[in-house]
Amino acid sequence: MRKTIFIYLATILAFSACNNDKAISLQPQTVSVEKVITSEDSIRREFPFISKAYQSSELSFRVGGPLVNFEIQTGDYFKKGELIASIDQRDFLLNKESKESQYIRAKAEFERVKSLYEKKNVSKKILDNAKANYSISKTAYETAVNALNDTRLTAPFNGYIQNTKAEAYQVVRANQLVLSFINIEQLKLESFIPEDVSFKSNQIQSIKVAFDALNGVNISASSWDISKSATSNNISFLLTTIIDNKNKDVNLLGGMTGTISFLQPRDIQKKSLMIPQLAVCSRASIGTYVWIYNPKTKTVQTTSVSLGTLNKNAYTEITKGLKENDIVVTSGHNYLSNNMKVQITNN
Repeated sequence: MRKTIFIYLATILAFSACNNDKAISLQPQTVSVEKVITSEDSIRREFPFISKAYQSSELSFRVGGPLVNFEIQTGDYFKKGELIASIDQRDFLLNKESKESQYIRAKAEFERVKSLYEKKNVSKKILDNAKANYSISKTAYETAVNALNDTRLTAPFNGYIQNTKAEAYQVVRANQLVLSFINIEQLKLESFIPEDVSFKSNQIQSIKVAFDALNGVNISASSWDISKSATSNNISFLLTTIIDNKNKDVNLLGGMTGTISFLQPRDIQKKSLMIPQLAVCSRASIGTYVWIYNPKTKTVQTTSVSLGTLNKNAYTEITKGLKENDIVVTSGHNYLSNNMKVQITNN
């Protein structure tokens, strides 16, 4: 009796298990799919940069003496032509007045002798001597005036004090470095680019600049240039990009980092087929392949493909095996088989 009951229960369990398997097999596998798309004729190139001041100058006096006007700090702003610092003018002013007097006397003497020579009252030699004294005194006077003017150090362009190399009332020598002055109304962005980009630099139509500190805000470059010879490492070229820096709401400085980007035509002018990297499968017995979804039969089928370049946007180029608007599966690959019906989870 017990043996009969046991066989009966085992039969019922087996029958139930078969029914469950049948129910599971009827439930289609769910997958995500994407259409094969075409890339643009151009590719985006990106390179890091470090910003620099558009202009930078090391300033010094042409004459020496004690600094009497040097109350400046790093970061102070000066417009072009404004006085930054000056040297004590006392000795230069006295020298200028002395040379001016000698010049006035020599000029008057030359004009007197010239008048006498025209009347044939003096010789040509006396006229030449008067003329030489006049020229010498004039040069000495102009030199004294220039030396007096050189006691004033003015801004060569609109800019900021970068750093100072002297102190107030210090006696400085002629041509001794006094301060560094920079212009950041524009910025130079320097990037190192490979030979293939430099070779086709005339095809660059525009450049966008994104500073790391600005969280992806793009700025258009006003101009750019590429070195005509490789840099010291002999494997790259220097790309210098210029941007305007006159937006009062954005404080851009030298030494900031970021990325420049631009579009450049491909070597072969044709559109490439692109699919998500998630759609690509690989198996030793098959090679590289993808699952193609048939919307009419709602089934999937494998097809072998050949890969091209890998893009940063998680898409890869397909050079063989697919055509535009094919639909590829991007999830659930491990549970698929050829001609299996599937259910789409995305649009």
